[in-house]
Amino acid sequence: MIMDYSLENAPLQKELSAEEAGNAAAFLASPLASAITGAVLYVDNGLNAMGVGVDSPLRFLNLIKDLDIPRDTKH
Repeated sequence: MIMDYSLENAPLQKELSAEEAGNAAAFLASPLASAITGAVLYVDNGLNAMGVGVDSPLRFLNLIKDLDIPRDTKH
């Protein structure tokens, strides 16, 4: 399901390979990334940058909008 969603919605319309994710991890473990701290590097063919990543706030709100969740209306 997540793979189908990714292929249908990613700005870069291609399958993400394990090698691409591994290259990102290798970069972060290398001296080239020695000054990078506290960052999230998304390797997702652009889904997060477009706000449609599985964990993006917009996607989350769309997933839960139809759930019967009690809401505090006093605020």
